[in-house]
Amino acid sequence: MAAENRSEAVYVNPCRFMTDSIEDPDYLYVHNLICSILNCLFILPGIFGNVLVILAVWKTPSLQTSSNVLLLSLAASDLAVGSLAQPSFSAWRISQIAGNLKVHCVAGVMSESFGWLLAGVSLFTITAISCERFLAVHLHLRYHDIVTRRGIAKVVSSFWLIWIIITVLRFFVVSRKILRIIAVNFLVITSAIMFMAYIMIYKLVRRHQIQIRQQCFSRSPGDNSKSIDMVRYKRSTITMLYILGFFLFCYFPFLVVMLVEVAIGETLQTKAAYLYTVTSIFINSALNPLIYCWRMMEIRVAILKIFNFSNINLIEPEKRFIIAKKPPSVELQTIQPSLISDNPGVHDSNEFINFTDSQRSG
Repeated sequence: MAAENRSEAVYVNPCRFMTDSIEDPDYLYVHNLICSILNCLFILPGIFGNVLVILAVWKTPSLQTSSNVLLLSLAASDLAVGSLAQPSFSAWRISQIAGNLKVHCVAGVMSESFGWLLAGVSLFTITAISCERFLAVHLHLRYHDIVTRRGIAKVVSSFWLIWIIITVLRFFVVSRKILRIIAVNFLVITSAIMFMAYIMIYKLVRRHQIQIRQQCFSRSPGDNSKSIDMVRYKRSTITMLYILGFFLFCYFPFLVVMLVEVAIGETLQTKAAYLYTVTSIFINSALNPLIYCWRMMEIRVAILKIFNFSNINLIEPEKRFIIAKKPPSVELQTIQPSLISDNPGVHDSNEFINFTDSQRSG
């Protein structure tokens, strides 16, 4: 019986604020090493990429829209993951390998705090992005009157406040088991909200497309801009779907681990799985800027301009396509003679033709 009690004592975390977290340095040695290396590899790319996204939105007035306030909040939480959560998580696991109890305890509290706070804020922000996309197509012309940057900024601030309170309570009032239950409920509820939002978006977009086709024979000058807006909206919504899909792909394993721990309690096996799922969530924060640059031309152009690539064509893809289909305008026809006159060879040939004409008339 005494030997059994000693073996159980090995698995109890000696840190004051984390006594409900099971640890075994020998069993978790390889898992600690792999997760630490993965997190260290993605720290700098995460910081660099999200700083560029924040600077791009900050320095480009056209990007400072209501929807991009949410994108800015997501980039800010991702930046904090790279600069705070991942370093403390890596220090937490490496210090256990090294046997440094003091660093292990401090880094563990920091990792748990930053991890839960930033993951919760990101989850709420992704949900808010889904709702904002639905409101954009549902409200249509009233969208800019109802959904304002100040209103969205208040919503984002409430997200941070809610998760700061939950994180603080985790170490003084809320046990780890209750925190798991809260996390599971939040993940299920927000996933359901996101799923329903995009189903309604799909139905509304389909209805708008049918209306546009019906009006194609009686199109007014303003209808062309409406079709351009719909193309732009569809592209931005698909971009958010990519972000959402990748987000859920990284968060779903974490949800499964939380469900298992709620059902059977924490074991060394679930602890190892927890380390890998947290690592996947942190890696998600480092890869989000790649999705922004891949799918959002405005962000990509703004980032290139930060590096002084000023000769960038700012025409959006859908507008460029429409412009290319138009016949040459009067402005282009008036520009062409000046372009010809700027060419010395052509200018001389024009003078020769005029001279021969005057000789014939003479």
